[in-house]
Amino acid sequence: MKSFKKWAVILLVFWGIWKIFFFLLKDVLFAVLTFPDPYANILQMVGMGMILLLSLIFTSLLVKDSA
Repeated sequence: MKSFKKWAVILLVFWGIWKIFFFLLKDVLFAVLTFPDPYANILQMVGMGMILLLSLIFTSLLVKDSA
């Protein structure tokens, strides 16, 4: 049961960080900036990759297993 709680906390922290970064990318950055058509999809993919990496890094830093 302890392992399940640990994974549940990790998943919830990751999901929360992901949603925050996704909001910042979608509603703040891409709403303000406009990109030419051939580059818009590429920049969105790069942005999603950066969100994924940052979310994983911050989740691992916030949820440390001290045991």
